[in-house]
Amino acid sequence: MMKTMRNAAKPIYLIVILAFVGTIIFAWGMEFTSKGKRNPNIAGIINDQEISNEYYYRAYENKYQELIKTSPEPTEDQLAKIRQEAWDNIVNEVLLGQQIRDNKVVVTDEELAQYVGVVAPPEFQKVPDFQTNGQFDMSKYQKYIQDLANSSDPRAEQALMAIEQSVKSQVLTYKLQELVTAGAVVPLSAVQDEYITQNEKVQVKYLFISSANIDTSDIKPTENEIKARYEADKENNYKIDKTATLRYVQINKAPTQLDADSVKNEILKIYNRVIGGEDFAEVAKEVSQDNSAANGGDLGWFGKGRMVKPFEEAAFKLKNIGDISQPVQSTFGWHIIKLTGRKMEKDPKNPTAPPSEQIQASHILLKVMMSEKSLAIHKEQAEKIRQAALSNNLDQAAKELGLTVQETKPFAAGASIPGFGNNPRLNKLAFEGKTGAISDVIETKQALFIATPGVKKPAGYRPLNEVKEQISRVLRNEKI
Repeated sequence: MMKTMRNAAKPIYLIVILAFVGTIIFAWGMEFTSKGKRNPNIAGIINDQEISNEYYYRAYENKYQELIKTSPEPTEDQLAKIRQEAWDNIVNEVLLGQQIRDNKVVVTDEELAQYVGVVAPPEFQKVPDFQTNGQFDMSKYQKYIQDLANSSDPRAEQALMAIEQSVKSQVLTYKLQELVTAGAVVPLSAVQDEYITQNEKVQVKYLFISSANIDTSDIKPTENEIKARYEADKENNYKIDKTATLRYVQINKAPTQLDADSVKNEILKIYNRVIGGEDFAEVAKEVSQDNSAANGGDLGWFGKGRMVKPFEEAAFKLKNIGDISQPVQSTFGWHIIKLTGRKMEKDPKNPTAPPSEQIQASHILLKVMMSEKSLAIHKEQAEKIRQAALSNNLDQAAKELGLTVQETKPFAAGASIPGFGNNPRLNKLAFEGKTGAISDVIETKQALFIATPGVKKPAGYRPLNEVKEQISRVLRNEKI
């Protein structure tokens, strides 16, 4: 089998088994033995990098949660399988991360901003909401990204950061692959199979060799070879459609101070009701805007670090069962909190840690949401900007009102517009509109926009000098 692997087609990685010397130590479900003392908090070691039990447990827990969706009562064989899969995933992740680090592969903020809108994390591609006729629909994903970017909800910012991290990992992998040379290959899966066949207690070392470590100074494609390859490939690889951008001013449809003041007045009235003797749970069912309202506002048991800071601080300051807090504001809105239980409890996932304080609480939540009056204010401001732009230009109009003119990424004629989705009128404005033309006020769920044509670029090909090194690298790799 290993011989067949060595004769495989073009590789991504060149992996060399140096010797059966200590780098990967399997600790779950295997007969691990050691002459020295083993750290009980370490699950294994990969190329001198220690993997904690906690890190392994999180990987295993993710696998376990996936398994019980289809097998609520998994067998021991199934559990053993996911234990091994969790470890294998960590091995792959660590080895790849070490090569990214050693080769100094980085993704700049500018690159990440470009990739987030065009590279979807694999897990998103399986979500029905991002599919059309059973196939992943990039325009739906891009619309979702724009909605997150325009949202004032802190949870949207957290979701966007998580997506950026996932995309960054993918892009780092892509960039590493570009650095890695062709040559005989033993795929990582084959190395692991051979490892298990030989001896599960053996320790294996993997070495990735990148093209940067191979002397290719004597392999120099000629200018004619480079030009010939460019001409042969430019139609498929280097063709550029005509593109355009839109410049725009954005006014978020967010609550105003009027809304904040109104909700504060309402929460004070509710506070007076519950401290005046009305049943807290019944009032919560009546007025709370949280999902917990149906349960009388009950949030169950929780410890520190589980809730947003203002809520947590107010909840843990309550001393006696039945105490009710004054209204407290968080990113979710205004809360009134009632303490319903307190205990000290050990964490079953960390039995060596001392017990920590847990409390049970109920709450009433009023969200600060945009009113019709505030929406009218936003629309009035948007129309004011539009009229000023028609009289002068968008930049001057925005400057006078302290706003910033933004610009979309380039897009093709008829294609989805980053941040706006499929909008034929805006697409036509971008490609056919005269310089300085101003759109009507465009309204989405999250914001109002006024747009003007940006930069137009004709169709063509990337110039040879821009892709010369890339072609040269391909030709060198073909000759290695």
